[in-house]
Parts: sequence; structure tokens; C-alpha cells
Amino acid sequence: MGAGAGKMVSYRNVETPLTENNAGYALIELLVVVAVVALLVVTIISPAAKWIDFIRLRQGARELAATLRLLQNRALVEERTFHVRFVLRGGTRWGLLIKQTDDAGFFESDQVYKPLPAGITVTYFSELMFHPTGAPSKGLTIRLANPHGREIEITVVPATGRVKVKEKSN
Repeated sequence: MGAGAGKMVSYRNVETPLTENNAGYALIELLVVVAVVALLVVTIISPAAKWIDFIRLRQGARELAATLRLLQNRALVEERTFHVRFVLRGGTRWGLLIKQTDDAGFFESDQVYKPLPAGITVTYFSELMFHPTGAPSKGLTIRLANPHGREIEITVVPATGRVKVKEKSN
């Protein structure tokens, strides 16, 4: 007997002509699978995007707090006044505008712009100055928010100049 002698091979599928009933069956299956995969992707990506935006907000708040502490220390060490103001550039991106005084006590003409991470908005703020003693001109509260409504609050205590970061619960 030959190599394939004991096996029975069916050619039923090869000989069956395609009809309208079974011609579209694979397309419908494919559409269902694509729909299920799309649903899974949407349910996985949406929370991941919110988490990434929150991480970006938290990192932006930490960087801003570190910048304020650095400016406070520089004011003390260099015996200069630093002026901090929040600005919106191009209508989409928030950042800090930092000016410092020269040796005579006048503000220098050049300014430094330090952008906040993309997608972060400043919802509440006012201007702030760090005097040569390192003390702030006043107390300050800054609220940063991400597109999903999560907020972080940064506070500069008026008496001590201490910079605190606090996540607001939603």
C-alpha cells in the first residue's frame, strides 16, 4: 500500500460552489472580530490616557515646586529679587516668566520662559516675588489641572516661603 492509502481525503469543500449565503460569512466574522478588538482597545486606552495625563500633571507640579524653591534659594544667595509670573503662550501652553534684578536693584531686560508640560493648565494663580532675603512677597496658591479635571495645588507660605504640593482629590 502507498503512503496515503489508509487515509480518506474529502474534497467536499473544494467541489462546493460558493453561493450568496456562505460568501459573506467570512466578512461578517471579520467585522465582528474588528468590532470586539476596537472595543477592547477603547476600554484599555482611555484609562491609560487619563493615567498618563495625571502623571504628567504630577511631574509638572513637582518641577514647578522645584523651580520656585530654586528661585527662592538663588534670591537669597545672589541677593537679587526674582519675579515670577504665569503666562499663556500661543493660546495653548502655560509657562513661567521669570525676571531678575541686576546689581542696582532694577529688573533686567531679559526674561526666562519655562514651559509647563503639555496639557497642563493653570487654573488659579497670581504673581510672586522672592526678595533678596529669600522671603516671598506674599503667600501664593497655584492650581494646576489636566484635561480630565484632576488638580494639584502648590502653596507658597507667606512667612517662611515654604513650598508645598498637595493633590486635590476628585
